[in-house]
Amino acid sequence: MHTVSYTTTKPCGGWLHWKTCTVTLYRVTHQTERKTVMEQVTGALQSDVSVYYLSSQPVHPYRSATSLLIGCNFALSLHNVTSKLHHLLNRIQEVTSVSVEAPPNITNAWSANVTGTSFSVYWSSRCQAVQTYQVVLRRRSEVVQSWMTNQTWVEVKDLQPGVLYNVSVTPCSCTSQGVPFGVSIKTDAQTLDATARLTNIWFTADLHNTSSQAYENLTESIMEEIYQTLSPEMKAMVDSGRVRIDIRSFSPGSVVVNFTIVFAPSQSQDIDDMSTALLHSLMNSTKYTVDKNKTRTNGNRNNHHCSNNHHCSNNQHH
Repeated sequence: MHTVSYTTTKPCGGWLHWKTCTVTLYRVTHQTERKTVMEQVTGALQSDVSVYYLSSQPVHPYRSATSLLIGCNFALSLHNVTSKLHHLLNRIQEVTSVSVEAPPNITNAWSANVTGTSFSVYWSSRCQAVQTYQVVLRRRSEVVQSWMTNQTWVEVKDLQPGVLYNVSVTPCSCTSQGVPFGVSIKTDAQTLDATARLTNIWFTADLHNTSSQAYENLTESIMEEIYQTLSPEMKAMVDSGRVRIDIRSFSPGSVVVNFTIVFAPSQSQDIDDMSTALLHSLMNSTKYTVDKNKTRTNGNRNNHHCSNNHHCSNNQHH
């Protein structure tokens, strides 16, 4: 048993008999109330659910409001759960009202500890209880990884440097999913932009379209030519993801290849030497004739990253 306070109004006494005062009174209630309410909810749903007690507060001298969290490992509609729990109003005299709500939405998300191959994402919500979240990692439209967690943060590893990733976090319960909240993060990297002119092939209109089969075929062919003539040391760096070439576009003149050389930020080797080795590999191609006077890096080094404790962008999806 425990004591619960409540307020009421009473005559203040004295000759001003119409004057009333607010007073605080106390009543004794039973601890079994909590257990009874949880059993009632579990029985009403008639399914394999977990019911968690959150809080209780008095709303009347002889009534109290109890907040519960319903969890399960399968999908139920918010409408069905509400309908089932509303039957308690007819079957149990002590139940005077029932309300069911979806999981609270996420209010903010941000990144931290961004490196060339990893980062952490944190988020916050108004939910004070244990909450389940679905986290989805995407690169462009491709889903890289998806998982469920009860924490309010995740650490993502084994990523590629200089790549823009999107992490969406969705609060979940067995009744419904909340509104996804996303944060975009670009892993740390050093980059050099470069161009190369191939003189033995002709530019066609479909090379403007990055989704066309011609664009994909030429991109793959150029990457294979560069890789084949690399030294074993450079091949190892490419295979490990420490060095990467991203072809950005093609333009006329026979075909001009516009690409970016991406280096992991912790790279100890000289970046200029490595970029020269990559360009020479393309010049040594047996498949393509390369105009050496039109093949070069632009000389500008760029650092692309989201620094620690900084988010590139937050976006809430409705």
